[in-house]
Amino acid sequence: MPNKPTLSRLQCIAYGMMGLPLGFAGLPIYIHAPKFYVDQFGISLGLVGVALLISRMLDTIPDPFIGVWSDRKSSHGVSRYRIITLAIPVMALPFFLLFNPHYAPKDWVIVWFTFTMIAVYIAGSFICINYYSLNAEYTEDYHQKNAISAWREGFALIGVVIAAAVPQFLTNRYDEVTAYFYLSVTFVVLIIVLPMIALRILPEPALKAKKPEHQTISQMIKVVSGDKLFLILLLTFLINNLANAIPATLVLFFIDDVLQEKAFGGNFLAIYFLAGVAAMPIWLRISRHIGKKNSAVLSMVLAMVWFIWCFLLGVHDKWQYFAICILTGLSVGSDVALYPSMLADVIQKRSRELKKAPNSGSYFGIWNLSSKLALALAGGITLPLLAWAGYKPGVVSPNSVYYLSFTYGIVPCVFKAVAAYTLWRSPIDQER
Repeated sequence: MPNKPTLSRLQCIAYGMMGLPLGFAGLPIYIHAPKFYVDQFGISLGLVGVALLISRMLDTIPDPFIGVWSDRKSSHGVSRYRIITLAIPVMALPFFLLFNPHYAPKDWVIVWFTFTMIAVYIAGSFICINYYSLNAEYTEDYHQKNAISAWREGFALIGVVIAAAVPQFLTNRYDEVTAYFYLSVTFVVLIIVLPMIALRILPEPALKAKKPEHQTISQMIKVVSGDKLFLILLLTFLINNLANAIPATLVLFFIDDVLQEKAFGGNFLAIYFLAGVAAMPIWLRISRHIGKKNSAVLSMVLAMVWFIWCFLLGVHDKWQYFAICILTGLSVGSDVALYPSMLADVIQKRSRELKKAPNSGSYFGIWNLSSKLALALAGGITLPLLAWAGYKPGVVSPNSVYYLSFTYGIVPCVFKAVAAYTLWRSPIDQER
């Protein structure tokens, strides 16, 4: 029999609060930082794309090791809360330095960009892997895992909305360098204050008594490679993440050069993620009736139907794009909440089969790796390919606009269709 829910509403909210600064960090890192360096230092789009690919690929390597290490520390009585607390300042400092490159020697700016990105990524991995692992350790209740995941991702989306609105607010009042200085300070405050409050409210995980066994990388690979449900879920998550990462990488370029509505960039992003926050309770209710898998598939199909129209947009089609942002944004809540919740179900199923405590850190280490791999491929392949095709930011021509629109609007829908079909055909369901 599944355990009863173990977290109160207040504790679920406290857990979710820690996701806000992590959500806030994502948008500046993945969207604003590359464009900031291109605009401020005249670095070529292709070089920035290569730097993104290198930093993100190097960042993927430690994640499985971090997962195994975290499980091992947990088995020795080191709380995941303590690991998160120690990693917070290690993430805050390089994030601040990333958006303040005037401290770097002029000829080393691209190196500064690459290494501060790597440092932010790796410190963020220690936080995210242990933070997400808690969902599989707080409870075995099928629906509360969904609720815990939804609170986390709901706050993360609020963080994204703030990160979307703040740069535009600041750049309207200050020069770009000063604006991003204040943006970095905002993140530092959020990443220190909110977890400090949350960790005072949260209890120790209910399953803490079931210590995960000592595990090496080879043992982890053996366990994971024998878990068919996890491999299927991981594959669909990777493909779906790639579908999301491509437009995330290109959105500001699309807004600036296709729509030519730079002033509305923050508004577009904010309305997109606000729609995701608003739709989160709806997806939770839908998943209770048709299951998490079917809800995720439905969400991906709806996102495809609306997003593909981006390919047909042109100069000043801002109202059509606002509509697309709202309609596709409704699917964001499903993507970010249901996939991690399904993973927590799969981890606990495997734990029951092996009659061992869940090595949730190991699973989420690989999960985190696949998420970063998608982002690395999106930035490291699409930007150099667009540069090779002749696209230059700010230089508008029919060919460059066509290639940008096709890559932004059509390619993600192809990946999304593959992910939806793969998940729909999978045996992942509540009964299993």
